[in-house]
Amino acid sequence: MSNTGKLLALIGGTAVIAAVIAGLFIVGGPEQARVDDRDSSRYRDLLYVNNVLLLHLSKTQVLPNALLESDLCDDCMKTHQFGEFTKKVKDSGAVYSRSNDRNATLCAPFENTAARLATTVNLLRDNFDLDTGCFMISR
Repeated sequence: MSNTGKLLALIGGTAVIAAVIAGLFIVGGPEQARVDDRDSSRYRDLLYVNNVLLLHLSKTQVLPNALLESDLCDDCMKTHQFGEFTKKVKDSGAVYSRSNDRNATLCAPFENTAARLATTVNLLRDNFDLDTGCFMISR
């Protein structure tokens, strides 16, 4: 191989390595993917709890004092998902704070910034605040 061929091969190899490193830097690599997966899972669990609370509020006109499955999950029992509620509260790290009969927050700790979280979770509810990681529950 001539010196020119070796030089072109070296430049090409360097360009490929640089592109791979740049791609990992932009995307975040495997660790960032794991963080994104954990946040997506936490959001889905929190969304489930949010939906149970909204259903309870629409039926009773009053939010519960605490996240007790026995108080909230008549519908969970009908759909054979009793037990799932408590698991989702625990898995999400949910913190429920009731301010009055019709207003509460349901928050969880997220690892990503609000901007990154917006790109990694499918925001299915408009009552979720990306900056605080909280659902604002009200009627």
